[in-house]
Amino acid sequence: MALYIGTNGNDTLTGLDDVDDELRGLLGDDVLVGGGGKAFDWASYVDAPSAVTVYLASGTSSGGDGNDTLIGIEGIIGSNYNDTLISGDNGAALRGGLGNDILQGGVGFDWAYYDDATSSVTVNLAAGTSSGGAGNDTLNGIEGVIGSSYNDTLYGPNLRGGLGNDILQGDGYGWSWAYYDDATSSVTVNLVTGTSSGGAGNDTLSGIENITGSAYNDTLTGDGNYNTLDGGKGNDWLVGGLGYDSLNGGDGNDHLDGGEDDDNLTGGQGDDVLQGGTGFDRATYWDAISSVTVNLATGTASGGAGNDTLTGIEGITASGYNDTLIGDNSNNELNGGDGDDTVNGGDGDDTLRGEWGNDVLQGGNGFDWANYDSASSAVTVDLAAGTSSGGAGNDTLNGIEGIVGSSYNDTLISGPAGASLKGGGATIYCKVV
Repeated sequence: MALYIGTNGNDTLTGLDDVDDELRGLLGDDVLVGGGGKAFDWASYVDAPSAVTVYLASGTSSGGDGNDTLIGIEGIIGSNYNDTLISGDNGAALRGGLGNDILQGGVGFDWAYYDDATSSVTVNLAAGTSSGGAGNDTLNGIEGVIGSSYNDTLYGPNLRGGLGNDILQGDGYGWSWAYYDDATSSVTVNLVTGTSSGGAGNDTLSGIENITGSAYNDTLTGDGNYNTLDGGKGNDWLVGGLGYDSLNGGDGNDHLDGGEDDDNLTGGQGDDVLQGGTGFDRATYWDAISSVTVNLATGTASGGAGNDTLTGIEGITASGYNDTLIGDNSNNELNGGDGDDTVNGGDGDDTLRGEWGNDVLQGGNGFDWANYDSASSAVTVDLAAGTSSGGAGNDTLNGIEGIVGSSYNDTLISGPAGASLKGGGATIYCKVV
């Protein structure tokens, strides 16, 4: 992070583009301008001789460091006194420092930072209180907490304990996160046992449903709830267990095991192993950097997300490029996404979605459906001619026995052998040839 320090006069400090900056105006009526691009910029009042009040929505500060104007600032660092730090409309990072501070969130997603605390902290977002090594603060409208380097107790929906042996307790509403993306080495997190170990200390977790791993080789295990496990960078091992889980490997050569129930597996970049387990499981390639070829019959995927091995997978969601999807002998659901895709159901009763682009939908054996329920406008589908046009592109259809229309006024035309035609709720014109 680049540090800019002003004088005791009226200064203008401007951060660099795409670089995280800390701007300290010191005394005087200063103008603090954050850099552009992906930079995260802080207005810092650590040297203020008395308390400050900072309001990001109006871009103003007053108090012990003068009356400043703030532009393009995402984070505030308070003084050692009793400050009032107020977020803006886009979310912010609020670090009160020492003193009994008021941290007020805004419309967006706001974090309270305690990473500079001099000893452990106890933060309860439901009660709106914190105590310990950074003073006794009052918190309102704060969605996430970042703890200290000591043994903290954090309660809320989004918790990053940092170093130390922390107690992380979710808010009880069924969708709480524990974040380990700042760990100094790999972590092992198990929601069944409620424990984590490794590069962020030995934590105790309760009421946590979702985990974000580190940049290293992590092992993340879900429980019987609906879990989301994000591996991040590194060669990670993710196990969903019971429940309807979403496993995201991130970069690296990851192993994803959905376990029981219906799961969604996204390997990310790298040569991954995607193991669905029981239930209807989907492999997703929406983040591929180029087209993919996925063959469930051979259990392989190649292209813009690496070379993956797939077992127990029934559904595919492809990339935004020109993909090739091939089903197996089970009942598959194959979604081409954007691009001009070739989608082949293989054996089984399959549902084929070309989505947007000019796609080829090949049913194969079994009773197969061409589904247009996500089309952006009305579609005309003619099984006799083997064509579709309209709000999902111009597709070619072969071996299709059923059509699901859009939510608009569609025209669905059967072929000589008959077909099942389902409208999406608007006016449908159906014709049997």
